[in-house]
Amino acid sequence: MSKQWYPRYVGDYMRDTGHLTLAEHGAYGRLLDYYYASGNPLPPDLPALYRVCCAMMPEEQNAVEKVANEFFAVNGDGLRHNSRADRELLRMQDQHERLSEAGRNGGLASAQARLKPGRKPGHKPGSSISTTTTTTTDTVRSTAKQILSDFADAWKAYPSKTGKARAIKAYAAARKAGADPLDILNGVER
Repeated sequence: MSKQWYPRYVGDYMRDTGHLTLAEHGAYGRLLDYYYASGNPLPPDLPALYRVCCAMMPEEQNAVEKVANEFFAVNGDGLRHNSRADRELLRMQDQHERLSEAGRNGGLASAQARLKPGRKPGHKPGSSISTTTTTTTDTVRSTAKQILSDFADAWKAYPSKTGKARAIKAYAAARKAGADPLDILNGVER
């Protein structure tokens, strides 16, 4: 899942990276850009990260190594992960799925989400009709959260740990088609 943008929480960034040198800030920015653009964790080997950062000089390579070791830990899958980026990618995938679902529903979910509680489309303020509306957006949101939660369990058991964005899409499609999460998990473990 390639992203054209990603959120940057300046306060969090400054708090967590205030001790870095200028070269280390540059390395961190390049590594994050690559992480979000590819939608996948970073490779574990430092020479690959030097290429991502265009780090040619020894001091630049030292900066990449320090940042990679501090902010992109090698996970059990053998790849370098950044926990914040992983959360943001999942959140952005969830948002994409909700918007896609709203679009498939002819925009109904997003239109209902803009309504105030207790109002239906066409309801005029001051009229004597009082109704309660349960939006489909709430249902879609809770379903997407449950799918992402179930996916996290399956991902832990998945041996390859590559192509996470594609795996999320395939998992969500299988669930929407009626597949049981336990059956999927058992299949992954087999």
